[in-house]
Amino acid sequence: MNAMRAEALNVLLCLVLGVALGGLIALTGGTGHEHGKVRESFAAEPLLTLSDDAGVQAMQSIVDVRQRRFALLSNLTRLAATDLDLALSLLPTDASHDAVLRDWISQRLAAFRPDLAARAAMAMRNHLARAPLIAAHVMAWRERDAAAAASWLARVLDPHLAEELVKLSMTTEPGFVARALFEWRGDPSREKLLSSLLERWAMLDASDAFRFLQSIPPSELTARMMQGVGTSMIPLPRAKLREWLLKLRPETRAVLLEEMVSMLAATTTLKDGSEWVRQFSSLFEGSDARVQWFATLASAAPEEAQRLLDTEPSDDLAVGCIRALGQRDRERAIDWTSDISDPDRRAEEVRHQWMAWLREDRWKALEWMNQDAAKEVFESSERQSLLARYPP
Repeated sequence: MNAMRAEALNVLLCLVLGVALGGLIALTGGTGHEHGKVRESFAAEPLLTLSDDAGVQAMQSIVDVRQRRFALLSNLTRLAATDLDLALSLLPTDASHDAVLRDWISQRLAAFRPDLAARAAMAMRNHLARAPLIAAHVMAWRERDAAAAASWLARVLDPHLAEELVKLSMTTEPGFVARALFEWRGDPSREKLLSSLLERWAMLDASDAFRFLQSIPPSELTARMMQGVGTSMIPLPRAKLREWLLKLRPETRAVLLEEMVSMLAATTTLKDGSEWVRQFSSLFEGSDARVQWFATLASAAPEEAQRLLDTEPSDDLAVGCIRALGQRDRERAIDWTSDISDPDRRAEEVRHQWMAWLREDRWKALEWMNQDAAKEVFESSERQSLLARYPP
């Protein structure tokens, strides 16, 4: 009985398709390019009135591959609304699986139900193609129901998908992606991805990014996440910014302050920069911000830096001046480290300048290390260790 019913359905289907295609070809006046229009019409609406699962099974018996795919997509869409898993199980199992699935998602599900489109994309076999497809449709889903999209995303988020969402975040809604990443736990790529997102967001709209950061528990904001964000925070209201910085972890606060101070000379006047430093200087403890500011002074206003060095000598100011000099002359900068009174800090700065020199001009840095001048600032054991670690 079932075999007879299937055969009858097949015959009926062939008749319907033959009549429909014949009429359309007649209307368009021929073949060739017009066949594309026929196929588009064929794909425009579901052709069967059978129950969805029976309709799909009948469609699978259509011999022409293109016609079968178009018919299949129409019926799968209706079936997906009530049983997505069943619809996915009816997709081809051969090499065409991902192509048919992508067509179905982009041509039908995306406009009909972006939530189903995102979920269906999980069935893509190629993981490199899967993540971009999910990301695009979950962002469309967010526009209709952000809470539901966020809840589902929390269950499926992985490094590949997170990376694709960060790429999309600047053209859609960075806050949605940032929130998803903050609630995502356990993957080492999380902090790096958040840093990338927050840095670009702050550059485009520092106030918007700052409002979001204020909503996050301060203890959850790590130094790695905040890298690159500080340089865009200088124009923010100082009272609110200072209050927020006080709540952060010391190492996170240090990263932000150092970045802000390093950009003061490029974003404001020397007078306003000095006032900014005065207002935030009580937060500098445990950071390199004061040194960076003195380095800025030594580069932008050497006379002012020298006046301070003469009237208010300090190791912070000395190191700042040495850092500024080191940008032009590493050898002289190392020589100037004698102005640093603290022996440990002096040794640390000598290493800092020499390592920077090694990266910039390896041959000259190693040549200097073999001279008498190096023996005066490096202990013999450390000098030999560095020469062994960094051969010519």
